[in-house]
Amino acid sequence: MVNNCLYFAFATVADSRDDYYQQRAGLLQEELESTAFVDELGAVIRSEVIRTPQAADDFGRQAAQSGAQAMIIHIPIWADPELSLSLAQSFGGPVLLLGNTRGTTSSVVGTLGAGGGLDQCGISHSRVFGSGEAQQETVLQFLRAAYAKKALAGSTMLRFGERSLGIVTADPVEALWRQDFSVSVRQLPQEQIVELAEAIPEAEVERQLQWLLTDGSADFDEVFTEAAFRRQIRSYLATKQLIDRFGGSFLGVKCQKELSDGYVTQCLAHALLNGTVCSEGRCDAVPYACEADANGAITMRILNLLSGGKPTTLLDIRTLDPQAGVLTLANCGGTPPELLTDDTSAPLRGLHMCRHTFGAGGGGGLCGTLRPGKATLARLSVKNGRHCMSIVAGEVIPMPEQVRASVPHAFPCAQVRTGLTKDFLQSYDSNHIHLVYGDYIQALQLFCGMTGIDCRLYS
Repeated sequence: MVNNCLYFAFATVADSRDDYYQQRAGLLQEELESTAFVDELGAVIRSEVIRTPQAADDFGRQAAQSGAQAMIIHIPIWADPELSLSLAQSFGGPVLLLGNTRGTTSSVVGTLGAGGGLDQCGISHSRVFGSGEAQQETVLQFLRAAYAKKALAGSTMLRFGERSLGIVTADPVEALWRQDFSVSVRQLPQEQIVELAEAIPEAEVERQLQWLLTDGSADFDEVFTEAAFRRQIRSYLATKQLIDRFGGSFLGVKCQKELSDGYVTQCLAHALLNGTVCSEGRCDAVPYACEADANGAITMRILNLLSGGKPTTLLDIRTLDPQAGVLTLANCGGTPPELLTDDTSAPLRGLHMCRHTFGAGGGGGLCGTLRPGKATLARLSVKNGRHCMSIVAGEVIPMPEQVRASVPHAFPCAQVRTGLTKDFLQSYDSNHIHLVYGDYIQALQLFCGMTGIDCRLYS
C-alpha cells in the first residue's frame, strides 16, 4: 500500500561505456524489475537510465525542485561513481545507494565506488544490497527517516512558560535545534491559555463535555468537580486556538504551579492533543509535553513523524528491575486515551478521569495502564554540546496489581520489558522517556545519521 506521506526520487545509473552497457543490458532490466517494490512505498519520481554527469545533475535538480524527501540511487550494474556523486550533490537531501550482490553485474564494485566517493566528499548516505524482504524493510525505514527530517525542518515548538520543577534537561538549546533540525522555539506566557479559556462559549464546553463522557468517564468528588473538569476542557480548546494562531507543530507547558494551583491542571489537554481523536472525528496528533519539556516534545514529534502520525506519550522512569529488564513508567500528563484501551472502535473508552494528586486548582488526571504491544522508546538529550538520541526497544506488558498500586492513581503507567540492565541507570540522561507503539528503531537510527546527531541503542 502506498504511504501518502512519502515522496522520493529513484535514479538508476549505469556504465558510460556503450559496449559494456550493451553487454549488461539484460541484467540491468532484470534488476530494474526487482525494484518494483518501491512503487508500493510511496509516491516516486523515476529517472531514465542515467549514464552522463549532465543527466545526473539535471535529474538531481529536478528531484530537489519537486520536493522529494529522499533519493534512492539504484546501481544495478557497474556505473561510473561520479554519476552518484553528481546526483547526490545536485539533489542535496538524504541518499540511499541500492545495489545487488550478483557477481555478473559488478554492482558491488560500482556501489562501493559510489559510496567511497560520497564519503570522500562528506556526504552521509545509506547502502542496501539486494531486494529481499529485509532489504525492502530497510528502504522503507530510510524513507520514513527522510520524511521525518524534511517534515521537522522549518517547524516551531510553542513553549508555554519556562522551566518546570527545576528540570534542566527539559530546556532546549535552541542554537542546536536550529543547527541540527532547522526547528525554532516560540516562548509564550501560560496566561494566554487562561485568557482564551475563559472566553470559550459555554455551549461549546458543554458539547465537548458530552462528547468526552459518551465513551469516557469522570469520577467527580469534592476536589475533582465538574466545574474543574470544565476548566480543563476550556484549557484544551484554548490551546487548540493558540496552535492555530501561532502555527506550532508540537508543544510544552510548565503547568506547575501557576496553572495547576491558580487555574486547573492541564492533563486533559495533553491527553487529547497527543491523541488522534477529537469531537469532529479523527485528527492529527499534536505532541504535547508537560513540565515544559522541550527535548521531550521534539522527541515525541520525531516519533510521531517516523510512525506516520501515531500518538506518543511522555512518562517518568520510576523503577528498573535489572533482573527482569523491566521498566516501570508513569506520569500524570501526556498519555492519550487511545493508548489506555484495546478498543480501537471507541478510543475514548481509555479516558477515565479521577482526582489528581496535586493542584489546588482542581482538575483530574487520567487513570489507567498502557495496553500491551511492541514499542519504541526514545529521548533526545544534549551531551558535551551535542545532541544524542537514546533508543530502547521494548514491549509493553500487563502490569501486576501490586505494581499498579505503587503508582499514584492519577498517573497513567506502564511496564515495559526491555532487556535493560542496571548500567542503563548509570548513563541515561533524563527522568523522562517517550514511547510510540511499533518498531521504529532502524528508522530512528537512520534519522540520527541523516541529521548528524549521535545515538545510543540500549537494547
